[in-house]
Amino acid sequence: AILENVYYRKKISEDILKKLTQDKLEICELDLKEYKCILIKSRAMAEIINKYITLYYASYIHAQKSCFRANSIGKRIAKKEFNLISVPHQEIYFDGEGVAVTRKKIVENGILLNFLSNSSYAACLEISSIGDADLDMPDNILHHNIVFEVQSLDNTRHEDIILQILEFENLSIDFDTYSFVGKAVCEKRGKLCNMYINIKIMDIFDNIYSLKMPSMWVGNVYTADALIKI
Repeated sequence: AILENVYYRKKISEDILKKLTQDKLEICELDLKEYKCILIKSRAMAEIINKYITLYYASYIHAQKSCFRANSIGKRIAKKEFNLISVPHQEIYFDGEGVAVTRKKIVENGILLNFLSNSSYAACLEISSIGDADLDMPDNILHHNIVFEVQSLDNTRHEDIILQILEFENLSIDFDTYSFVGKAVCEKRGKLCNMYINIKIMDIFDNIYSLKMPSMWVGNVYTADALIKI
């Protein structure tokens, strides 16, 4: 059943974490070959997106830490149902350089349109994207609210999903392999466990599908539960 009440969704997440601190859980590593599909709950998706968005920072592109380059703009970088939009925080109208902060389409229908950048990195990379200077340190980049959409639907039944990633205890990007690495709180065959995660970024975003579930704001990310089928 879909929980419409935000309070109860938060309460359930808190109860899960409380239980994890009390119980000794199985700890294992994620083996993608073991599962036909993985459900990533909205809270975990929000954490993934907040890490993933840094690949679109002009500072990371300039330092060649990102898998994208300045000439990637205008090219297809994801499946056509993939959209990523930057939305200003409420009541923030200007960035740290005094440039107006506006809604910005980063990826639309799988095509890269913009990076997140301040004026100095925009000049270095010869791109037009500006308005994302950190409020406190304008030399740095800062993202605000992010809307993530994937419009390819999947009809997998809930009972066929063996593994759910509920949220992450820690998550980071390995920039050498462009992988998400960390430790997640999961539900495997109805039992809670801790699982070490090492998944290539494109294994997620090339194989991601949406379910017939409503999107919601989870912190600064507007997202929904998503299904990974590898």
